[in-house]
Amino acid sequence: GCGGAGAQGWRGWPRCSWVRGAAGGDWDRAQVQQEPSAETNEGIGVTINCSHPNIQTGEFIHWYRQLPGRGPSFLAFILKGSKELQAPPGRLSVAADRRSSALWLARPRRGDAAVYYCTPASKSL
Repeated sequence: GCGGAGAQGWRGWPRCSWVRGAAGGDWDRAQVQQEPSAETNEGIGVTINCSHPNIQTGEFIHWYRQLPGRGPSFLAFILKGSKELQAPPGRLSVAADRRSSALWLARPRRGDAAVYYCTPASKSL
C-alpha cells in the first residue's frame, strides 16, 4: 500500500516512493490509485493510468509531476474527453464514466522521469 507511516507526500497526499508513478489524492475522500511505476525507453510512448472511483460530478482531474529534487509542477487539468498536451508532448484522456484517466507521453525523454500525480479538484486552476 501507499499510505503507510511516513508516506505523506505533497499537501498531505498519499505518496509512494516510486520513480515514475505515485498515488495522489485527498486523504479523506479521493482514494486515487495509480500504478506503481511505468518504464520506457527514450522516444517510446508510455501511458500512466490513474483511478479515481469517488470523483464527484463537476470535479476536474488535475495532473502534476515532480522532477527529482524539485517541488510538484502542474501539467494539465481535464473534465472529460481528451486533450492534447504540448509540454511534455502527449495526451490526457478521461474514461466515459470519469472513474479513471490516463496520461500518454508521446516521446518521453530522460528529463521526463518523475513522480506523476493526479487528483480530483473542485475547480480548475
